[in-house]
Amino acid sequence: MIAGLAACDKDSAEEKMVNAEFSKIQANWSFSSFKLAGQVPDTLQFNFNSGNFRWASCKYTDEGKYSQLCGGDIAINGLDGYLTYLYDVDHKQYQFGLLEGDNTKDKMQYSLYRKILTGKWTIEVVGDVLNATQIENDSIPGLKASFVANKQ
Repeated sequence: MIAGLAACDKDSAEEKMVNAEFSKIQANWSFSSFKLAGQVPDTLQFNFNSGNFRWASCKYTDEGKYSQLCGGDIAINGLDGYLTYLYDVDHKQYQFGLLEGDNTKDKMQYSLYRKILTGKWTIEVVGDVLNATQIENDSIPGLKASFVANKQ
């Protein structure tokens, strides 16, 4: 019976793997570059100047699989918002979303950034550098965004 209780306290291999990934990204980051590639519509006016984001601590559990939303504050070119992510264990990728911040005044700019960021992404962290590459954009088919950020 004691062995059964101890087994309940242990994280599954999947939980350990995802939480190890989360521990790499949950920090304060400053964008060093943000690029758009693929089929970029002429109507998409995006010039990256500066930005940063902070992903708060979040723990993945098997019970929260596919439904546990994590995220943190983001600022791009002066627009404040909340960058969310879900982790897809089966495909080992992230699903990003963007929510309005409390002080979001420029609704058109927010809508543009939401279209750019919402979708499936891969993230790789090497040392203090985070590389994120969009696999699929949910709003603009063919658009692929990517960014590099440095840990602050």
